[in-house]
Amino acid sequence: MSVPAADPHWRGWILAYFYLGGVAAGAYLLAGIAQLSDSRRHLPMIRTAHYLAAPLMAVCAGLLVIDLDHPLRFWHMLFDPISGRAVFKPWSPMSLGSWMLLVFGLFTAWSFLCALADDERLGLARLCKPLRWLRDTRLAWLVRGAGIACAFFIASYTGALLTATNQPVWSMSPLLAAVFCASSASTGAASVTLAARLRGDALPDVQWRWHRLERWLLMLEVASVLAWLYTIRSALPLLLRGSGTQLVAGATALLMLLPLLPEPRPLEPAVELPASWRAVTSLTAGLCLRYVVLWSAVAIR
Repeated sequence: MSVPAADPHWRGWILAYFYLGGVAAGAYLLAGIAQLSDSRRHLPMIRTAHYLAAPLMAVCAGLLVIDLDHPLRFWHMLFDPISGRAVFKPWSPMSLGSWMLLVFGLFTAWSFLCALADDERLGLARLCKPLRWLRDTRLAWLVRGAGIACAFFIASYTGALLTATNQPVWSMSPLLAAVFCASSASTGAASVTLAARLRGDALPDVQWRWHRLERWLLMLEVASVLAWLYTIRSALPLLLRGSGTQLVAGATALLMLLPLLPEPRPLEPAVELPASWRAVTSLTAGLCLRYVVLWSAVAIR
């Protein structure tokens, strides 16, 4: 006779942590890829992504500490409380994830500092020339590659972490990591396009490119969700029982599909930019998706 899995008792802090961490990872991942292609033309969008990623990761660290109740719990995941030595267990999703969160946080902080220096803010103008020189060295390419790898890990890590548990629904399919990764990329692109429009320092045609990328990534997210739902199809009747759950699932699906409505591209992109409501809807859909996934393990009990 199988023993039912214990309720993880995760609160809203974890939902916010999963969501904001995904947005930060997606924005940083896309900015890193843009740096490897046409960094000069996309520089305003890259800076916008770096301005977003670091504060979001700082908030995520605070949310994780709050959910753990005791701040030292996170520290003890990294260092032994008695010997003070670093504790790294690559076979443990919690240990590996804790270290990757720390490393990715350092990458986002460094990129945030570089963006401030480029914009000559907070008295960092004197650092502008050294940082520009560093970006032209081979070391910079290695740092960018490592940052992209860390961002990709964080984008998919939370989904993989849920799959590694013994909770119902979460452990039924390995595609949950792909769902979260696609959602992170989609919401990351939406956050950058929305913030860049508010800043107003990016070329309109570049903003259009990022907006089109956002739509393609949202389609990838929808496809990954459909594939995941197919793999857990045996549990869907239990998940969709009750009008309340059907309403939540329907609202989430609607929010994901609305930004995909056809839109005419203007003949002159400099005259008209895409509507901001599409980016806002994509961001809301990513939040609702994570809520539905986290809620599903409890709903099926």
